[in-house]
Amino acid sequence: MTEFIGQNSEIRNYQRRFTFFKIGFVICFIILFLRVWYLQILNGARFYTYSKENSLKQEKIPAPRGIIYDRNREMLVDSLPSFDVTWTPQFVTHPDEAMKLLSKLLRISPDEIHARLNSDSNLPRFQPRVIKKNVTREEMAQIEANLFDMPGIDVAVEIGRYYPDAAVGAHLYGYLGEINDKELKTFNRRSFEKYRLGDVVGKFGIEERWEDYLRGVDGAVYAEVDAYGRKKKTGLGLFGLDQKRREPVAGKNLVLTIHRDLQRAAVEALRDKNGRPKPGGVVAIDPNNGEILAMISQPGFDPTEFSRGVDANLWQGLRMNEEKPLLDKTIQDAYPPGSTFKLITAVAGLESKWIDPDDTVTCNGFYQLGRASYRCWTWRKGGHGHVHLKRAI
Repeated sequence: MTEFIGQNSEIRNYQRRFTFFKIGFVICFIILFLRVWYLQILNGARFYTYSKENSLKQEKIPAPRGIIYDRNREMLVDSLPSFDVTWTPQFVTHPDEAMKLLSKLLRISPDEIHARLNSDSNLPRFQPRVIKKNVTREEMAQIEANLFDMPGIDVAVEIGRYYPDAAVGAHLYGYLGEINDKELKTFNRRSFEKYRLGDVVGKFGIEERWEDYLRGVDGAVYAEVDAYGRKKKTGLGLFGLDQKRREPVAGKNLVLTIHRDLQRAAVEALRDKNGRPKPGGVVAIDPNNGEILAMISQPGFDPTEFSRGVDANLWQGLRMNEEKPLLDKTIQDAYPPGSTFKLITAVAGLESKWIDPDDTVTCNGFYQLGRASYRCWTWRKGGHGHVHLKRAI
């Protein structure tokens, strides 16, 4: 055999490179084998469950808030279910067609639907957007009947607040509203059960003050969906996830010292001769123990209209009203004490024997103090005339 000069050296170099290649190939194969063993054998069951959960959608089961009662256990505030139509962009295959059909079923314009979707454009595509809140049962039935033609459209159940006495005591009980970014941080710092964007919280009055007490714990359930997000069946017994179903826990009930009939009587007392509400406030206190029996501010508003989002026109009308219906006149405004203070000065005068119950004072329509002259509140010529203690009170 003829050998060329340097051939043995080249063969030896090739053999060394081939050895390195075989070692690298074996190492890669071992790494690949270990990875497959980790995924398929060591954690196979867990990742299998994860893969199945990709075809599942977790749905929130809203928890009802606690009921608010008066001192006689009469209901003042309750919770009732309401229904929202939602749009999940991830699963909507034909947006224009879905928008036209929704516009027809819900009797709202496509432009309005488009505006609501744009207002939530910062949300992830898998998170539902609310198209219309508080739909009627007829509208809900029509949506349910057309769900197959509208992938990504669904009907969600939410819990709304119901105030049976409407504006009576609205400022005391308060109202609910959707949580904002600032409130989200504040509530999540102090609450064990975390809040999410879209949750409703107490915005005023007792609903706000006792938010942690009245709020319940939302439940969760899984539903199997197809590639378009259409629900196929509930998760009960599906892939063993029935063990993960969590039932909602209602909020705690609250009993107030308020007397419901006295609340209504206070509202009737704050009416003029024509039956229209007069601006003002009424606070009735039990002098024996300081309990609040009635607390009314007029004019008021119906907090039921606030529980699932207030209409912009209604809100603007309340804000621009000269009688300030959003202002709680029992605690948020300042008034001179007026005749209620006469009791204190009268008792002081009687105990010190500066006055006698039968003493009279003549009111000429003004009072001279040094060089200053103060007119009587009646603004009538001659003032009140002769006034004794009983008449003054």
